[in-house]
Amino acid sequence: MPSNASRRAFLASVGAGVVAATVPDSTRGASASSLRWSRTYPPGEDDNGILVRDVVETPHGFVLVGVNSVGPSSVGWLAGVDDAGHSRWARRLGQPTSWFYAGAPGHENRVFVAGVRNEPRRLSADGYPDPWIVALDDDAEEPTIRWNRTYQPAVPGGVSSAIARTDDGLVLAGSVSRDGDETGNHPWVAALDANGTLQWDWRPENPDREGVLGAVATLPDGIVVGGSTGGGSGVERAWVARISDDGPLVWSDTFDDDPESRIEALARRPSGGIVAVGDRGFASDDDGVGFLAAIDGDGTRKWDREYSTGDWNWMREVCPASEGYYLLGTHEVTDGDRRGAWVIRVGADGRKRWERLYPSDEYVRGFALHPLADDGILIGGDLSTGGVRGHGWLAQVGGTAPSGSGSSDGWLSVPSVPSVPSWSVPLAAGLGLGAGFERLRRDR
Repeated sequence: MPSNASRRAFLASVGAGVVAATVPDSTRGASASSLRWSRTYPPGEDDNGILVRDVVETPHGFVLVGVNSVGPSSVGWLAGVDDAGHSRWARRLGQPTSWFYAGAPGHENRVFVAGVRNEPRRLSADGYPDPWIVALDDDAEEPTIRWNRTYQPAVPGGVSSAIARTDDGLVLAGSVSRDGDETGNHPWVAALDANGTLQWDWRPENPDREGVLGAVATLPDGIVVGGSTGGGSGVERAWVARISDDGPLVWSDTFDDDPESRIEALARRPSGGIVAVGDRGFASDDDGVGFLAAIDGDGTRKWDREYSTGDWNWMREVCPASEGYYLLGTHEVTDGDRRGAWVIRVGADGRKRWERLYPSDEYVRGFALHPLADDGILIGGDLSTGGVRGHGWLAQVGGTAPSGSGSSDGWLSVPSVPSVPSWSVPLAAGLGLGAGFERLRRDR
C-alpha cells in the first residue's frame, strides 16, 4: 500500500457518466472540476436509509462515518472502503437510537468516531442521550473495536457532535443539558486522552447561556469551537470561541445581531487562525445564505463572504485546498424537485472561483467533505435514485482516479450493510448529556 501522501496524490479521476450541473451563478471564469466516480451504499431490505456524515483516511483507504436507518430505529453506521469507494467492510453499532456525527484519525490505522446514543426522549424511551466515542482499528478486511466510552457531565443528557485530534489525545464539542432539561442546552467541550479518559470539560459559567456546538478545530496553542447560541429561546446566532489547552475560555464572539445563523464547520488557515463556514438568515423567506469567515487566533475577524444563488441552500463543510478552500453543502435545483451536493471553490480570501452541483439528475444532499493530496476532494451524503431515498453516497471531484475505479455509466453500488453483530448492541453503559442535536441534523 502506498504511503498516505502518495496514495492520496494517486486518488481520483475516471469519468462518472454523470455530468455535473452548473449552478446558475457566475463562476468567475474558472473551470469547475469533473465528477470522477461515485458510489452508493444501499440499506438492507428492512432499513430506512444510510447517511454519510464524515470521511476519515486510513492506510487501507477510508472509513465512512454516519447513520443507518434515520429515525427511532437509527444506529451508528461505519464502512471501510478502498481508494475508489468500493466496500471492504461495514458495521452497525449501538442501540436504537444512535448516530455517528464525525470522525478523526489516530496513529497508524486507528479511527475515533463521535456521536450519540439514546436520542432524546421524544424519539426513545431508553432515557437521556449519551455522548458516545468509539475507537477502532481499520484493518484491511475487518475492523477491530478497541474501546468505546460514553460520558456524563454534571447533569445527564447531551451529544458529542464534533471531534478533533490533539497532540496527546482528542477534543470533543457538542452540548449538555441545562438542569436535565433537553429543551435547554449548554455548549460543551471535553478533552480526552488517547484511551478516552476524560481530562477536563468546559461549559459556560453563565447558567443561562444556551447553545450547541457542531464544529471543532485545533490550533498550536488552543482549541476553537463553533456552533450557535440562544436556540432554545428561538433566537439562534452563530457563535465561535477559543478554549485554552487546559480548559479556560480565552475569548468568544457572537457573529450576527439578527437571527438566524449558525457555524457548521471549522478549518485551519495556513496563515494562522481558522475559517468558519455556516449559514445565516435561514428563517427568512429566501431561505438564507451560506457564509465563510476568516478569524485570527485572537478572535479578530479578517473577512466574511456570503454565497447564494437565490434558491434554498445550506452549507455544511469546509476543507483546505491549494491556495484556498472547498466548501460543501446542499442546493435546491431551480425546479424545486431536486437537490444537489453544492461545491464551491474559493481562493485564500474567500472569493468564489467556481461552484457546481453534483450530480445533475438525482436528489443528493452533501454532508461529508475530505481533501485529497492532488487537490481533489471526496464528497458524501445521501442520494435518492429511482424514487427511493436513503442510499449512502460517496463521490470524487477533481484529482486523479485510482486504478480500478472504473468509468461508471450509472450509479455503482456496493453490498448492503450486514446485520448487527452480537457484540455491538449495546456497547458500554452510558451516562448522558442533553442535546438539541435535532437542529444540527435537520434537513437543511
